[in-house]
Amino acid sequence: MYFYYFLSACKIRLPPIISQFLTTLQISQFIIAHLILGHVGYLVLSGYPCAVTVPTYFCGLFMELSYVYLFGKMYNESYIKNGGKKFKQN
Repeated sequence: MYFYYFLSACKIRLPPIISQFLTTLQISQFIIAHLILGHVGYLVLSGYPCAVTVPTYFCGLFMELSYVYLFGKMYNESYIKNGGKKFKQN
C-alpha cells in the first residue's frame, strides 16, 4: 500500500483497476478492524480482563469509523459516481 502511495507521489499512474483493488483491500482492512473492535468491546462488557481503556477504545473506534467513511467516500467518487471518473479518464 505504501509503495502505491509512493508511486502516486512520484506522479506514476497505475491502471485504475489496480487502484480500485487496493482501495477495496484497504476498506476491507478497516471493516476487519471494526470486527476486532466489536469483539474487544464485547469482552470488556462481559467482564473479561482486557488491557484496554475506555478512552483508548473509543479513540480507536472513532479513527476506524472515520477511515471507513473517508475511504468509502473516495471509492464512491472515484469508481462509482458518474460511471467512475478514473475509468473515464483513461
